[in-house]
Amino acid sequence: MISFIASRIGFAALVLVMLSGFVFTLFFVAPGDPARIVAGERATEAQVAMVRENLGLDRPIIEQYASFVGRSLTGDLGYSYRNQQPVLELIKNRMPATISLCVGAVVLWLLMGIPIGIMSARRPGSLADRIG
Repeated sequence: MISFIASRIGFAALVLVMLSGFVFTLFFVAPGDPARIVAGERATEAQVAMVRENLGLDRPIIEQYASFVGRSLTGDLGYSYRNQQPVLELIKNRMPATISLCVGAVVLWLLMGIPIGIMSARRPGSLADRIG
């Protein structure tokens, strides 16, 4: 049992590492220069270089990824230049709406799932069972 739990935890950690690597990679394959976007269209090359340094885009990719993972693990999700707020604050502000959507989805899921499950259990192998 302990080995099963350990393997599940190890698999979950592997999935998280792969997912974080994928998200990090998306940042680099997206069109446009992030430093240019943050600095603005009319920024000079010196201003773009300063933004690149402030964002850490001038460092090696491995170092950037390690910094990304380290900050994420400590809860520092960065700063939104679009909204001029920390990302964690943006998430906290939108959490009540997210929770209400989740609760509503669970209620609908239960209201539909329980009757479908009962119908499928009463007539196993029927067309209604296979559709359900």
